[in-house]
Formats: sequence, C-alpha cells, structure tokens
Amino acid sequence: MLYFGAIFTVLAYVFWFQGVSRVSGSTAGVFTAVMPVSAVVLSCFFLKEPFTLHHALGGAMILSAIFMMAGTAK
Repeated sequence: MLYFGAIFTVLAYVFWFQGVSRVSGSTAGVFTAVMPVSAVVLSCFFLKEPFTLHHALGGAMILSAIFMMAGTAK
C-alpha cells in the first residue's frame, strides 16, 4: 500500500508540474479549482458515495466562479 501510494502520488505531482509549466497561470488555476469537483463526481460514480446538496452547491459555486472569471477575461 505504501508503494502504490508513494509511486502514484509522486507520479501525479510530476505530471501536474510538467503540465503547469507548459500552460498559463490562469489555466492552471482553473484546473486547480476543478479538482475538488471531479473528486466528488468520481467518488460518487466509482465508490457509490452519497451526493448531497452541499456537494451540488459547492460544485455550482466553483463552476459559476470559473464562468464569471472567463467572462471578464475578454
């Protein structure tokens, strides 16, 4: 378990920092904000975790903030 945890955590950080070095800061910020939303969706889908109103409201706030920031960038 330690082996898989260490290897996949290290690989995730290596891939993340490789990708971040190739895109703008605003793009990296958007993907950082989307990570919790994708974690909730994937945990509900694969792990059969309950999806609550708090999850929906939090995801809606994150996505609306992204859309508002994208609208002001023009």
